[in-house]
Amino acid sequence: MAPSADELQRNMFYNENWSVAMEFTFLAVLVQEITMGVAEPGYPDSYAIRVGMLEVNQTYGTFYDYNFFESKVRRLYERFLRFSKVLCLPGVLYDPITKELNADQFVWDTAMEKPLIRIYVNKADPAWDDLSTIFTNPVDFPVKFQDANVHASENAVHDTADVINLSPNSDNNSE
Repeated sequence: MAPSADELQRNMFYNENWSVAMEFTFLAVLVQEITMGVAEPGYPDSYAIRVGMLEVNQTYGTFYDYNFFESKVRRLYERFLRFSKVLCLPGVLYDPITKELNADQFVWDTAMEKPLIRIYVNKADPAWDDLSTIFTNPVDFPVKFQDANVHASENAVHDTADVINLSPNSDNNSE
């Protein structure tokens, strides 16, 4: 039996030196730095990385240096880019509540040919909410909503879909 998306993601993202809990602690600090206005969204600066480094090292009794965390940020950014591409595949729908992806079987058959995309078959990146907060610049990022599903592709048009422009200068954001 083929490994599940959960298993593939665990094997790809985590190891004996980096756990799910450590990652979410680090991401929480980076998100907090952005929400407090200390850091700008787009890519964490050295200050935010150092604050995250101190929090993880103190919480988990580790002694990882700045280079280790800078490398983690690069890998997190690669995950953000990779999952962003998955969301842009025609017909892929993301449910932000269940954190699941839905698409026709032919989309997943195509994805199975690419090992770095295979890990997302039916399963979103577990850190997507934080990754999108940290790495998305406040620029036009069209997102389509259908029922509870979010779709980030311009290629698929749904009768009930509304396009919401998340840009801070967008007319959609005005009240």
